[in-house]
Amino acid sequence: EALSTLTWPPREIKEMGHWRIRISDGVTYRANSVFVAGPPPFGEPGVAIEDAIEHIEKIYAASQLPAVFHLVTPMYQEFVEYLLDKGWQEKVGAAFMVYDIVGSTDDAEILEEMNLTILNEDSPTADFLALHSDEILESIMSSYPARYLSIRRDGVTVATARLAISESWAIVTRLIVAQSQRRQGLAELLMKSAISFAYELGATKMCLQVDRSNPGALALYEKMGFRVHHTYSFIERENRDACAC
Repeated sequence: EALSTLTWPPREIKEMGHWRIRISDGVTYRANSVFVAGPPPFGEPGVAIEDAIEHIEKIYAASQLPAVFHLVTPMYQEFVEYLLDKGWQEKVGAAFMVYDIVGSTDDAEILEEMNLTILNEDSPTADFLALHSDEILESIMSSYPARYLSIRRDGVTVATARLAISESWAIVTRLIVAQSQRRQGLAELLMKSAISFAYELGATKMCLQVDRSNPGALALYEKMGFRVHHTYSFIERENRDACAC
């Protein structure tokens, strides 16, 4: 989780005990949430839990953002249940998956048969961003060095992934396949390319995050050898007057 924050950096991080308060103009939950990192059940914010939550809500309200907690489970399951009982709501539940990189693959023949090409670039192109309307994320993406992988068919970008390296880890984000191009094996081909590129850059481990409501993606990564390291939830106040995110 620390690597993911490092390679997907928020505009600002404030500390409150063992809580990390991340703010980035409302772009993505990871960059706009409180990451709880101290001992369970509540991560030791340094003050009483009720006062800590009230302070968090004031901080995010000042930035015209909803208060969101990023809680690793099962470590902070008691905190999750505490917030749910107080009227908060789970907005995203995800699995954090890891993989041991042991080598690279050569899929050139398959790519040629499918009339596909792979691009590996050092910044997100307009086509990369447009595939999933990610233009708003460009400032976050560009805040940490990364590789931007694209599969193109007949000159059109049909799948993308961002690959960031930190020490021996490769962190994959924004793996997107165009709606009209799904169920053709493109996600697996792109992931194999990402693994090969990461191996060339010296990485020995890879991680990514998958929404737990997407069983197809979970099954694909498990088939490829990924395993669930932990799960986490983004918990947000359920009843509020407005959301600026």
